[in-house]
Amino acid sequence: PVMASLLNRTRDQRAIPLLLKHLAGSPTSRSTVIKTLVGIGDETIGGELLKQYPKLPSSDRALVLTAMTHIEMPAFRKLADEALSSNNSSLVSSACQGLQADASAEAVKILIRGLQTSKSSSTWNYTANALAGIGTFSARQALEQARRHTNRSKRNYANNALRNLRQRSPCLL
Repeated sequence: PVMASLLNRTRDQRAIPLLLKHLAGSPTSRSTVIKTLVGIGDETIGGELLKQYPKLPSSDRALVLTAMTHIEMPAFRKLADEALSSNNSSLVSSACQGLQADASAEAVKILIRGLQTSKSSSTWNYTANALAGIGTFSARQALEQARRHTNRSKRNYANNALRNLRQRSPCLL
């Protein structure tokens, strides 16, 4: 932790190769290593994080997913799409936060697909809230459609998301 703090303050990129060795090795400090790499690295660090991504535990994959929103958006979108089908709430949460921040048409499509295809109630919750946060016409349409779904939980998440959207945008009433 002391070394990570020093590296984050100095942002010395000479430490990157050494940190990458620790990323592949020590599981106890992996999240600290990822945060430090993201803090001191540039866009080239994205490729290295992508190589390690499939081997990482879910909590560390969520960190990498969040980092990819700042490093490489096309790679993030691909990982986010996969994360939405994982039913892992930390991955789904990170994916939805990044997609909501992205707010592109492609991000909305990914969220809609996640809302429509997932069987997980937590995924419905996260995707519905992210779609409400974006608030585009297609996002509202997807929420309106989910509101008529046969599953009561999915309907409730869609209704709550639409309510939140309308509270933030009274002209949508």
